Amino acid sequence: MAFDEDSFAEDEAARALRCDGRRLTPVAAKQLEQQLVREPNQPRLRCLLIGFYDRGQRGGAHAAERLNAHLGWLIDHRPDHPVLQWPVYPHRSQDEVGWQANHARWDRCLAVELPALVVFKRAAFFFLCGATDREREVIERAIQVHPDAVWGHAELGRLLLTDARFEKSSSVSRATAAEALTHLDRAVERGDANDQNVLLESQEEAARLSGNHALAESFALQMLDQADQHHEPGEQRYEARRRLGHTAWDRGDLKQALHQLAEAGGAWNEARSVYGPCFSLAQLLLQEGHRDAVRCHLEDVRERWTRGREQIDEWLALMKQQETPDLTARRR
Repeated sequence: MAFDEDSFAEDEAARALRCDGRRLTPVAAKQLEQQLVREPNQPRLRCLLIGFYDRGQRGGAHAAERLNAHLGWLIDHRPDHPVLQWPVYPHRSQDEVGWQANHARWDRCLAVELPALVVFKRAAFFFLCGATDREREVIERAIQVHPDAVWGHAELGRLLLTDARFEKSSSVSRATAAEALTHLDRAVERGDANDQNVLLESQEEAARLSGNHALAESFALQMLDQADQHHEPGEQRYEARRRLGHTAWDRGDLKQALHQLAEAGGAWNEARSVYGPCFSLAQLLLQEGHRDAVRCHLEDVRERWTRGREQIDEWLALMKQQETPDLTARRR
């Protein structure tokens, strides 16, 4: 999808208003509410108040009700508004009536013959906050109405990939991952270079979970080749090596899996990610008894991840006592 300067500017303006709303005083918020009674067609004021009521931290007992009311007005009058694509809480837990009313509003928006793609996007985000599978239904219909849109195939691919990731049956997981890969590939075919880069990691995981080791390795090598252009080159190199290691393990190549683990340890550098590296490959090899290789890996990462040194020291101490720590707990 080509960069849309006007859309980006509108998103940033709405984001700024929401942030300004968080700084409103209760008195100022009350004055804005009174102004909206007189002049309801004021999206700007509603964005400010959405920021004020966000997460239910202020506004008293009726915060959730007012929040859903302002969101509802936007759904009715501006269903394409960028503020509807960001998480605002409480959507439901403290105001079931208001949430159900907004649910009905989105149903009306989707009941027209050819809803705009942006309406599908906003509605899918809304239903993401619910307990039903409506998000998937919205995305599937978006693909029917807008078959060439990158967003629909990308989102359905990601949903299917999540299903495959947690499916207990290996055969069902492989089939679901293969279906996910089909949609991700369609998104890449219809998208631009940015879409290709964003979806590459999902394509790699879908290929690996579907059992296509050669394709998964190809995607991981692309990640490695493109690491210098990534906003976090060291993190991307680590991720590529970790994924190559998993693929090697899946096809029974222990030597290559251990090699990739060693390479990953030297690839990481201090990144903005608060979670640090994903240690899933290290955890797998640790559980299989390759303690020395994992210890060396953790020591390498420790030298390059200052925020994680205390945690790694704890793991190394447990390993020294012949225990098997959970290296993946931080990322769950």
